[in-house]
Amino acid sequence: LIELLVVISIIALLISILLPALGSAREAARKIECMSRVRTLSFTNYTYAQDYNDHWVNYQISGGASWGTQFATYLGTTSLLIPGKSWSQAWHYCPSQQTNANGYNGVLNYPDYLAYNQYFGWHHGTHPEEYTWVKVNQVVTPVKTTMFADGYARNSYS
Repeated sequence: LIELLVVISIIALLISILLPALGSAREAARKIECMSRVRTLSFTNYTYAQDYNDHWVNYQISGGASWGTQFATYLGTTSLLIPGKSWSQAWHYCPSQQTNANGYNGVLNYPDYLAYNQYFGWHHGTHPEEYTWVKVNQVVTPVKTTMFADGYARNSYS
């Protein structure tokens, strides 16, 4: 009986030592998945540019599809987000995200294409710049230029 208690206590001790390490490994895997998704978007933008006369995807085609819709076919889907589905079911969702995407019910519209996003110094809306296409060769220092980034903003003011 004492031997059994010793074995059980050793197993419990090992589990208590290993659980935090497993949690760290799980979070590291989630971060890698997030980076992989952002990287995939970047490669998709290069592929898109090859098909569209060296122009990066625009935030939105005038009177047409958003960048997410334009990318969807390159990623083998019809949409980056299934309409009406929660943030956690979106293709671009980062598993480590803990905050509700919209701050109220978790239903999300297309994410912003951050290269043209107000949080990176661009304003979208009814401005002529919204439809200005950027060519690949216009990016002078690509290694110093953000194309896509994983980020979250609660609203336009935060």
